Amino acid sequence: MKFGVDAKYFYAWPTLSQIEVSGRDIAPKGKVFQKEWQVGLSFSQTFAFLTPYIGGKFCRFEMEYVDLSSLRPWISSETLSIHNQNSFGAFIGLGITLEKGLFFDFEARFIDEYALTAAFGVSF
Repeated sequence: MKFGVDAKYFYAWPTLSQIEVSGRDIAPKGKVFQKEWQVGLSFSQTFAFLTPYIGGKFCRFEMEYVDLSSLRPWISSETLSIHNQNSFGAFIGLGITLEKGLFFDFEARFIDEYALTAAFGVSF
């Protein structure tokens, strides 16, 4: 049985290429800032080439749209902020390690977000 601790921080400022409101394209003026941090704990056990794991996490997610003058008819503010509702979440996963450094990982997340992910990697 293994016990793991994980911490992540993510910050992005993507370029707006399109804003759609009620099926109508609006000229994208404004900026987007996204940040998220999380701390997680997990337990895993390896059986031959399979490693199932389960864990929990605490996170904060925030996305902010600023200078939204092009959306004035729909949003009266210059800034729109979005925050996550639940700070605590859970996840389960399965890692599969094959010969020659190939591995796969499948994970599902619940409560604070609903997501399914799959990853493939090669180590050498």
